[in-house]
Amino acid sequence: MKILALSVAGVPHRWVDINRAAYYVAADKVAWELGEPIAILRGGLQR
Repeated sequence: MKILALSVAGVPHRWVDINRAAYYVAADKVAWELGEPIAILRGGLQR
């Protein structure tokens, strides 16, 4: 599954996989969200 990453201005930037999108959320690199959650991810390692 791919997720469209947008710039802060809302311009389409690139398609990312769900793991990269989860990384952006965990790293607090998401400026804003739109729509409903599409997956729940659990677990992982904190580095």
